[in-house]
Amino acid sequence: MTIPQTYRGAFWSALVQTGIIIALSALVLDFGETLRVNLVAVLLFWGWILIVMMYRRPDKPTEMDLWLIRWGILPFVICFLVSVQTVWSWRGLS
Repeated sequence: MTIPQTYRGAFWSALVQTGIIIALSALVLDFGETLRVNLVAVLLFWGWILIVMMYRRPDKPTEMDLWLIRWGILPFVICFLVSVQTVWSWRGLS
């Protein structure tokens, strides 16, 4: 599967942000819990990008599609991490 030219800039930006998020979460000293949660969030984000964005509009993405690919990973990971921590606290696991 080749990446269309219109997506390449947004993809590279999102890949760099993914690498930074994974590297920083690996440095947190909580026995790998933050890293595991962030890896799940990153996998969900990229799955959403590949399935929804690439198959829905592979040739002509809208500006909003490109913006969500380029800048959507950080808010998604933060919201996912907060949601998981909230559910864990409700269940008494943290």
